[in-house]
Amino acid sequence: MTTINLENTVVRSDNFITSKVDDDIVMMSLEKGAYYALDDIGSVIWEQIDQPQTVADLCRHLMTKFDVEPAQCQHDVLAFLTDLASEGMIQIVR
Repeated sequence: MTTINLENTVVRSDNFITSKVDDDIVMMSLEKGAYYALDDIGSVIWEQIDQPQTVADLCRHLMTKFDVEPAQCQHDVLAFLTDLASEGMIQIVR
């Protein structure tokens, strides 16, 4: 698996049906038949990557919405995106 870094551009996969429930997003994989749920922060990330976006830009956006230090935001976002990539939920386009 490719390591995701701040310079990568990511976009969410089209292979998921999504539905918003309160501030969370619930998804179903069409290929796997598996269900996933994202909390409010994960939901913001998912919504932001509906169009290709660099990880650095994504982190900048999150830091305007949430009270988080840059290093912590970058660490958490990279870990989250790595998890999404391992499930085929995102694509690295650059």
